[in-house]
Amino acid sequence: MSVPAVLLAFGISLNGSVFPGRGPERTLVLLSVALKSLGQPLVAWAVGAGVFGLQGAALFSVVVIAALPAAQNLFTYASRYRTAMRMVRESILVSTFLTVPVLVFIAILLD
Repeated sequence: MSVPAVLLAFGISLNGSVFPGRGPERTLVLLSVALKSLGQPLVAWAVGAGVFGLQGAALFSVVVIAALPAAQNLFTYASRYRTAMRMVRESILVSTFLTVPVLVFIAILLD
């Protein structure tokens, strides 16, 4: 029941909010989204291919998993400790929207 409850709480928190990336935390939101959506898959690719010598489906799997959106756990922690809730909410939302184009790009590159 915890996962649906967190998703429900996340959805409720979106009610009445402004468009993501327009508040005072804009720089932090965009930085966190860039690091999660672009930086993490790039590091996963570099470490997977360069350090572990992964190729093909194994490398693709590692990079795709790294490119998935930010987890709802972040929102749970932010709301529990009442800190940076708006930044976390916006980062999760924007990284979720960016997941599809990033995954398509990864599929094109690693195919």
